[in-house]
Amino acid sequence: MKINYKNIIHLLTVILLFVNFSICLLVYIFFKRKYKNEVCLYGHRLNGNLKAIYSKYNCSYLTINYNYYKSFNNNPQILYGLYFTHMMKFLNSKILIVSHGVFFISLIKKITKIKIINVWHGLPNQLLDEQKFNKFDENWLFSDFQKKLFINPQNLDQHKLFITGYGRLDNLVILKNPNPPKKVLIANTWSYGNKNERNEIFSINNIKFIEFLEFTKFKNDYIFIIKPHINFKLTKDLLKYINRCKKVVISYEDDTEILINESDILLTDWSSIIFDFIYTNKKAFLFQKVHNFNSQINPIFHQESNNRIENYSDLKSVLDSPYKNNFLLNYKNIQSRLIDRNLIANDTQNYIERIEYILNSRV
Repeated sequence: MKINYKNIIHLLTVILLFVNFSICLLVYIFFKRKYKNEVCLYGHRLNGNLKAIYSKYNCSYLTINYNYYKSFNNNPQILYGLYFTHMMKFLNSKILIVSHGVFFISLIKKITKIKIINVWHGLPNQLLDEQKFNKFDENWLFSDFQKKLFINPQNLDQHKLFITGYGRLDNLVILKNPNPPKKVLIANTWSYGNKNERNEIFSINNIKFIEFLEFTKFKNDYIFIIKPHINFKLTKDLLKYINRCKKVVISYEDDTEILINESDILLTDWSSIIFDFIYTNKKAFLFQKVHNFNSQINPIFHQESNNRIENYSDLKSVLDSPYKNNFLLNYKNIQSRLIDRNLIANDTQNYIERIEYILNSRV
């Protein structure tokens, strides 16, 4: 659950979470442990790297989103943060693996014996403040390239870095023989609440962009799948319009890997999904859009700045000839920098081996 403090429901959830957490913390301190738990996962959704671990290892997953919790139909491995017994099980974990950070991390580290590991949710699209990642006991990285994405790497505790690969990639299908493309995935990144974003020509909130996709005649018959960022809200008028479209659909699929495997082409702006898509060898293209990052962007985006699609005419030329146009990215160079070939198909197993090592060393 991504917290929006302007949302009264989210704010109430945080307050109740803190109350339950505080009560459970007192019980944890003063009473004998009755709730044994080896490994617990926490993130906005049980997807990506977390799902890769959950699918291959006996562990639990904690959410603070009640509706999401209920969607698992009382699965005993799924915990709800506002339930007393569930929070107790969470606090008695030996290892906590997170994809987006965790609530009250300072208190958890100070009072409990939990080892907190940051498994990430994607290769960053911007440079990172290493101080935030020193809070974790370990950071599991995609490849050696990711080490270079910190602003001041000399301030990063190198003993907390482990190159494991990303488990989410194990489920991606690498393209060997391209077929005529049919499905185009459009997945822009979060606009960080910038209201001017909807005026961008490639904004998914720009109805002219949707009309272009719906009514333009391309050489291939495409279906355009729009995947909004988890924090992005489409306007009601636009949703009504898209529901009437024949060529444009919206997907709220949590499992991005499913969408990547089903799609033939990716269109995005600054989203790190492009790195996953490039991993599959399928064609991905970048829109020219203003980014709203607080930090410097991933240097690969700088490197490919001249290959961005700037207008609808450019986009038509790309979709009419997706394998030969002026906007192709330098795949060989990007892949050689990003990917450690020795980790391919072994990423999740690397996670499990690291988990087992930590558990055995804590006995």
